[in-house]
Amino acid sequence: MIKGPLLLELGVHPVVAAATSSAMIFFTSATALGAFALLGRVMYTLSSTLFLLGLIVTFVGQFSADRFVRKHHMSLVSFTMASVIALSAILMGVQSFFDPNEHWATFSIYR
Repeated sequence: MIKGPLLLELGVHPVVAAATSSAMIFFTSATALGAFALLGRVMYTLSSTLFLLGLIVTFVGQFSADRFVRKHHMSLVSFTMASVIALSAILMGVQSFFDPNEHWATFSIYR
């Protein structure tokens, strides 16, 4: 959520910033999966199903975005990144509001 807007602010082309952010997320996720696999905490049937679902949805989204960019303008990439970041921030706030006992919101340094 930080690197995409930072790259845009540094003047990187929006398509390059989006691809770089995606690659960073992929490597972070792969590392986390490896760590959980070493600990024996991976449910492989659920992981496989969600991986395939993510792959299919990614191809559909990429195809749709490519068609939209060809028809309209390149600013779709910047708008999409900003929308995802804003939606993530809102949903994190909503989740911590409705279930504060499960999240960092209950952490106190004075305990």
